[in-house]
Amino acid sequence: MTTKFLKDTNIPAIIDECVATSTYGRNFITNWRSYLLTNALSALDIDSFIKESKKYLLDSGVNTCVKEITNIIKEHEYAYSLQLIIEGLNNNANFITKNAIKQVLPLLEMEECDIQNTIRTGGMKHVIHVPEFRRVSESLFRSQVRLAKETPHFTIINPMSYIETLNEKTYFVLGNEIYEMDIATATNRVCNRNEISILSPNFFQLNEALSTFSVNENGEFKTHDFRGVEWTINEKNSCIETKKDGSEKHYTIEEFVDYAGLLTKSAGYNNQFAVSNYYNNVKMVSENFDGFVYLDNISTYKTAVGLYSIIKEGDNSAQLVTHMSQYTTPRIDKFENITEAITSLKKISGIDVANIYEDAISNDLKVANENEKALIESVIKESEDQKRQLLFNELVKLAGNDKEKISILEQIAKEIE
Repeated sequence: MTTKFLKDTNIPAIIDECVATSTYGRNFITNWRSYLLTNALSALDIDSFIKESKKYLLDSGVNTCVKEITNIIKEHEYAYSLQLIIEGLNNNANFITKNAIKQVLPLLEMEECDIQNTIRTGGMKHVIHVPEFRRVSESLFRSQVRLAKETPHFTIINPMSYIETLNEKTYFVLGNEIYEMDIATATNRVCNRNEISILSPNFFQLNEALSTFSVNENGEFKTHDFRGVEWTINEKNSCIETKKDGSEKHYTIEEFVDYAGLLTKSAGYNNQFAVSNYYNNVKMVSENFDGFVYLDNISTYKTAVGLYSIIKEGDNSAQLVTHMSQYTTPRIDKFENITEAITSLKKISGIDVANIYEDAISNDLKVANENEKALIESVIKESEDQKRQLLFNELVKLAGNDKEKISILEQIAKEIE
């Protein structure tokens, strides 16, 4: 199944042009070149290539090739995800699933931004009975985050949610799950289907509406470009229209509702649902602007292979939520302290975030028993070593080609060892 994503990205050429630097790397690339001579590349093939390549990433040529392909996948996240799902379902699809696939196929001929806009405005509501498609739709509706920091190995993001408080419990959304936080103890747990029935319809609608926006450093909500216009919300019951020429116009919520009604009527019969849904999202977020919060007790770490969220709790305990795929149920592990959570995260993902939780780790050490102290102290030492190494790397960059400075740094490195 050759689609726009596969044609536009031309991944076979990237694999063909890969210059591996080791014997095992060259064999790996040669095998894939031979395969692609007689087979059209599919999304399942790309998935297999990336998984197999993990054995050969020490080869700089293979590593560069894989990075280029994973960057392309990030740029075409939903086109790739939908194609991967469709190819997987086609192998064993019943009549109902095949009919759902037919309805989704037109999305694969769109640009990535149009795919996302179509999903946001209800373009997949007729196929959410298929679990794989439902998870794609939910992942976009619930993906609102604030970029906190980028590192060479992962990105730190702070999730946002519309919250609701009932009976001393606060409810929020993380990923595809609804959580309940006990206000008295600051402990969190995932709600089951029966428990979420107490929440208002607004809770679900507003968390879905959030996907229409990104949030900048000033806390302003900005819509994705829609018909050449962006909308900004920075206070309750008002919004700002920004056109492509940079001109702005401010609206009260009442003025916006009247204006949006006119725009919806002029959109044409086939587009009215999508347009109406979009403007309704803007209206709802503006009216409930004060109810959206960043989940400051949660940090999410995004890597090339998955998302990992650490939830800090009131007694310095923690949960580690592993989202290996946005289409599967996350794994949730509970730990008695932060140190155990970040140690587990390092084992699972290979990323070290100890330097981000220095205060919490110090608190763990104060209350630890003798058996726990050894682990905590080793984590502290590794964190300190990592900080020294990062500082040393920065100094090396600053030294440039200055032989005298490099000589001094080499001497320092020997003394540290």
